Amino acid sequence: MMSTVNACTMMEGFIVGLKAGLDLKTMAEIVKASSGNSNALARVDRALIPRNFEPGFKVALMNKDLDTFHAIAKEVHVPVTFSNLAQHYQQAALAAGYAEKDTSVIFTLIERLAGITRPEQ
Repeated sequence: MMSTVNACTMMEGFIVGLKAGLDLKTMAEIVKASSGNSNALARVDRALIPRNFEPGFKVALMNKDLDTFHAIAKEVHVPVTFSNLAQHYQQAALAAGYAEKDTSVIFTLIERLAGITRPEQ
């Protein structure tokens, strides 16, 4: 849950930067040297720049894990918010036919929502 929340937040931030005209690699290097650094940044070179969404951790599995997390949170009466928003992206990826792709594929969905088109798409 924490991994996908972190990754989705990172991807949203990078999309804002891309839309503002910044370079993805440059943004990643700046974030890597700041308090925003996290393991999620490995996705930039591994998946986002090369557009490689072959599974490391599949969208379908993350969605299942988030279902489990939310069931437990409900059972123990803990209100959760960010994980619900991350699951929204996971479910959008499922709806787009990306169940067997790596969860990094969410980047492409956020791009489309932001009106960013890529030549290789």
